[in-house]
Amino acid sequence: TNRPVAGASIRFDVSGPGTVTFDVKATDEPGVYEAEVTWPADGEYQAAVTITSKATTDQLTLGPFRVGTRFYVPPTIASSDEGSRRLLIASLLVTVLALGVAAFFALRARRRVSAAIIAAGLLLAPMHSSRAHGPESHREESAAASAARNLGDPVTIAKASQFLLGIETDLVATRRLAPTVALNGRVRAAPDGEAAVVAPFDGIVSFPQGRYPTPGTTVRKGEILASVAQNLGPSEQLSFLENKRQAEAAYRKAQGAATVARANQERAEKLELVLSARERQDIAAAHDAAEADLVATKGVYESLAALESRSDRTTIKAPIDGVIVSVGALSGNAVAKDALLIRVVNLKKLWVVGQAYENQLDALASARDGWVEVPALRKRYQAKLISRAYAIDPATRAATVYFEIVDPDDALVPELSVTVHAESGKPEETLAVPRAAVVDVDGRRVVFVHIAPEQFQARAVETGWEDGGAIEIVNGQTEGDRVVVKGNGELRVAATGRR
Repeated sequence: TNRPVAGASIRFDVSGPGTVTFDVKATDEPGVYEAEVTWPADGEYQAAVTITSKATTDQLTLGPFRVGTRFYVPPTIASSDEGSRRLLIASLLVTVLALGVAAFFALRARRRVSAAIIAAGLLLAPMHSSRAHGPESHREESAAASAARNLGDPVTIAKASQFLLGIETDLVATRRLAPTVALNGRVRAAPDGEAAVVAPFDGIVSFPQGRYPTPGTTVRKGEILASVAQNLGPSEQLSFLENKRQAEAAYRKAQGAATVARANQERAEKLELVLSARERQDIAAAHDAAEADLVATKGVYESLAALESRSDRTTIKAPIDGVIVSVGALSGNAVAKDALLIRVVNLKKLWVVGQAYENQLDALASARDGWVEVPALRKRYQAKLISRAYAIDPATRAATVYFEIVDPDDALVPELSVTVHAESGKPEETLAVPRAAVVDVDGRRVVFVHIAPEQFQARAVETGWEDGGAIEIVNGQTEGDRVVVKGNGELRVAATGRR
């Protein structure tokens, strides 16, 4: 993962013109180790390195490398295991590559050198039976030099700088992905998750003392939100009674429709193997619409029924649990009948309305549940398909598809722009990387490959399906390559000289 590993013990057993064994000491900085070594003679050496941490113990070989000549040797590693233990080696190896080489300690004034800084390469100075000190420190390329380079040229970043920038990596690997269809969409309140609290008649509105309903306030169903003072004359009284009668009739009708819809829903559940998927979806949609209509008509009827006593002041209560998202009046304002006072939305349960264009309808015919990407929040949420597209809007040439999402963090708000990824086929095994590994550079999709402890290389890739947090690699990468998943922005600047 390229994360610094703290608290490991590292032992070198070096053979060549002579033998030397030494332990590497951990410093106060995680992932940084150091040592001082005296070499028997100039010549070619090879080292066996034993790394022990809380998670595992591993061995690797280093070299061959020469002592007494200034040159760069890319590290050669032979690991005892492939899989997960490479994650440990990737972080620790770069901290120990040069600790067994004498000349690392001879080029400057006598001082100890962090392994995180020297691990990129070996600048070896002549040395016999004397102590050596650290190499000339690595120098990251300037922005001007980076701008002049080709995109595929290696970018060198010292290990200490990688730790500071938080650069992390992951493997290119075979993963189980499903093809998806991407739809533009917007977040909407669910039909039974939104309520408009309106003035039941002309009057003066007021709010509970010390409890002005500011947006963002959480309310519970039945909680008093406001009150409206009324003065009804004879004509207003007759109009009120007629409105109440109509509201009651609408409520009774909604009760009947909801009863029928519930019975149909229960029947569909029992006949799941008999009814088609489309029939079950239609029944479920009708059930949800009937329940939403029942909630709305009941709220209107109960509000009017509460006024029948002709009290001078009527309280208005929250019809649902939720969060206040807007307030339409100030305390003391004169309001007209049906004027919006407060809007409440249940942010825990929201819908996403996606727009499917004509060329996407064939893939949507077999679409299943998927996930929602929210660019503004840099978050993803699981999405449940509620209804497929059955009609095309002649103006937009798009059909509407409905998904339900659950937001436990209350981070989503209505009208937020999102991208919906609906699964349109069966999952398959394919080469893939985490979605965060792929970045856009000059119109090309690029990944940064960790080719050496302190070197990265940008490689253009051809991508395919996206499924959750992974993206298919059609061309441009090999299984087992290690790619950057965090810190790509810094590497893009280093590779191109611009953001």
